[in-house]
Amino acid sequence: DYYFEHKMPQVEAMEKAKEVMKEVNEEYARLSGRKYGNGLTVAYGLDDAEAAVFLLGSAAGTVRYVARELRREGYKVGVLRIRAFRPFPVEDVVEKLSNVKVVCVMDRAISYGACGGPLFMEVRSAFYDSPEKPIILNYIYGLGGRDLPPAVARKIFLELLDIAETGRVKQLINYVGVRE
Repeated sequence: DYYFEHKMPQVEAMEKAKEVMKEVNEEYARLSGRKYGNGLTVAYGLDDAEAAVFLLGSAAGTVRYVARELRREGYKVGVLRIRAFRPFPVEDVVEKLSNVKVVCVMDRAISYGACGGPLFMEVRSAFYDSPEKPIILNYIYGLGGRDLPPAVARKIFLELLDIAETGRVKQLINYVGVRE
């Protein structure tokens, strides 16, 4: 009968975890000289980006590498990586991606019968009440441990830039790296 009351401390702990994660990030930076964004998110090139990739995990390094190459070529692209899925950093996501024209959310998971992957659904939900929001697409990749080659990341960025320019979305949910 008290299940609901027992769940509320978990809700409160998750909210407090955001500040703890930021504090641990700062402490780690003092000890090691390395800092990972604010502890919740790590942004690259978002100040003037027209297209951005949003993701978590190991593929972020590859995507950031490709974004750097494209920036050297004059393209306005950026990357936002989250450090942990929970607690989901809603405020950071909205703040850092609101001025981007188009965002690709990359999911390394699939949610059968849903409208996209779990990360995609979180990002779309985060922007629901926001007056400024980008076009948000979902790219599902890397299932079964498959890598994300730089050439594929580059192709995704170029597709996003085309959408930023034209405003036309061909497909909301995309699957990359599927053998046919």
